[in-house]
Amino acid sequence: MAARLTVNSVLKSGTMQMPVIGLGTLQVMVDYPDGPTSPTKSSKVEAVVAKARASGLPPPKYNLTSLSQEKGLPRKETILRGLEIGYRHLDSAYAYENEEAIGQAIREWMDIGGLKREDFFITTKLPNIAMRQELVDEYLQRSLKNLQLDYVDLYLIQNPVGYKPGDVLYPRDKDGSIELDFQTDHVKIWQAMEKQVDKGCAKHIGLSNFSLRQVDRLMEKASIPPANIQAECHLYFQQQELRQWAKDNSVVFTAYAALGSPAMMNFFREARKNSEIRMKSPLDDPLVDRLSRVHKKTRAQILLRHLLQLGVVVIPKSSTTEHMVENINVFDFELSSQEMAELNALDQGEHGRKFSLVGFFKGYEKHPENPYPLDD
Repeated sequence: MAARLTVNSVLKSGTMQMPVIGLGTLQVMVDYPDGPTSPTKSSKVEAVVAKARASGLPPPKYNLTSLSQEKGLPRKETILRGLEIGYRHLDSAYAYENEEAIGQAIREWMDIGGLKREDFFITTKLPNIAMRQELVDEYLQRSLKNLQLDYVDLYLIQNPVGYKPGDVLYPRDKDGSIELDFQTDHVKIWQAMEKQVDKGCAKHIGLSNFSLRQVDRLMEKASIPPANIQAECHLYFQQQELRQWAKDNSVVFTAYAALGSPAMMNFFREARKNSEIRMKSPLDDPLVDRLSRVHKKTRAQILLRHLLQLGVVVIPKSSTTEHMVENINVFDFELSSQEMAELNALDQGEHGRKFSLVGFFKGYEKHPENPYPLDD
């Protein structure tokens, strides 16, 4: 299988054919104490945190939203660059607040006759604030309007935990705790997701950040099984059990944070007090460095190729042309079975997990559907 991988390769689940590589569009936004959320460079964020600490003030709160541009590229320009490079699979979410830019970029390509709607594979996601059966249709319609599309190829429940419905993506109470929606009912939400397939608004539906226990429970009630499960997956957190579940159930597995998401680590260090083990970047691993020299490929390309040969879809994110080109050029070499075994052996299981909203959002762990293990 590995030797036959090309940029046009797909993984299948029922009638869904998902390109094995896509462009991830999640980046980082920061809530400044004295102003609204705005995109920023990580170096600027670090300076703000240092200044706050020096003044005896708490650091700003971080939100995972939107497509910020570390190198200054506008949102739409980033997507246009990606399409020009060859990406056709775009991964977004209502909560990223970049669907309009993606829609504009897609429309430009379609208007000039370069591509047709069926040439794209578009994923978006139901936000935490819409985790009620009666809100699924409304929020998918919002996404479709933003994207200027009649349907999405894949619609995911972004996270199993519901937040208080409303216009604020990350509602907090006076104590700074995330305001949870304790009415979250996965079965009822999934039934509403299935109706979107029946209506033709979503070709396929799936899950993101769900635990193995949660997906098993949902499978017992689903009339339309998930076509896709998306989760953090990289060299140090290879998700062996969840990947095996996906394989056994003919569900496509998509890996986000495939490179360990080094740009995000500073945010999680401050918000979650991540350990040094969890802060370790796969890009800096000695074995990855050695293999990059052997194959004359970058370390990022080694990491992506490893996951592709494990049989998963990857959606690396980047806001620079150089990295977008680098990330998609992983189909002209192959890791040997011995090299794969060495890389597989670096899996740290749960200790390698980098992203957990427990500790990131105060009070998140109080929700009964919290999918993450509590910190040791």
